[in-house]
Amino acid sequence: MKELGLGITTKVIEEVIVDPDWYKTL
Repeated sequence: MKELGLGITTKVIEEVIVDPDWYKTL
């Protein structure tokens, strides 16, 4: 479960790096 959480966190971080304005679409 911890590995799954880490994978999700990594995915989110990569999304943020690719699209730093992601928070504006929330």
